[in-house]
Amino acid sequence: DWVSKDICTSGNKYLMCPVCEDEECHPYYISDICFTAQHATSVNNTATLLFCVFMSVWVAYFLESWKRKQALLGHIWGTLNFDQSDEQVRPTYTQNCDSWKYNPRTRRHEPFMTRKKRYSRFLTTFVLILIILACVLIFAIAVIVYDLAVYLALFDMPSMQKYARWFSSVSAGIMSLTLIIIMSKYYAKFAVHMTDWENYKTQLEYENNLTIRRYVFEVFNFYSSLVYIGFFKGKFNG
Repeated sequence: DWVSKDICTSGNKYLMCPVCEDEECHPYYISDICFTAQHATSVNNTATLLFCVFMSVWVAYFLESWKRKQALLGHIWGTLNFDQSDEQVRPTYTQNCDSWKYNPRTRRHEPFMTRKKRYSRFLTTFVLILIILACVLIFAIAVIVYDLAVYLALFDMPSMQKYARWFSSVSAGIMSLTLIIIMSKYYAKFAVHMTDWENYKTQLEYENNLTIRRYVFEVFNFYSSLVYIGFFKGKFNG
């Protein structure tokens, strides 16, 4: 790559301004970041464009292939004309309902959960999920603060200045990964308990609501750090 090559061969030709306004920050030559420029080239190159084109084609092919597979399985299993209203009531729904209501369609009494009880459970679950998502954001911010604190502490030590950025980034990454795994593990159990407590009538409703809860949490849990790196990290020192 010609950009990294020019940076590495510039020598003492280009003097750069300090990265901060503290007395410890001094001007540096652009050739000092040769190692970083070479590593950046491993991502920002022509192969990245080819990889993006390949992924676009592969995603379209995968979706169309899955539609054909889904239609084939639906034909084999006899579920192409499946009607949700014909689905059987979950046994746990019947056990947890304390009232019965006459259904004019089936002409029989069926277990029934009052709107007040259902909505109160929905609201409770919604509030708890918001609290958990807030905890995920707090943990992400805590890792960011830890990263900056460790970097600044090691940068003040002359013997560790060279490794300050590397050590703070690696340790913060390990901490972030550990928190992500722990949160994902315990939230999976929490989501199941909350969905069971809401007591959905059919298995399809149960699985759809459980999937939505898992999906929303995993997006926050796994991508909050990436959003910080992509949009905010360059605005802070380190």
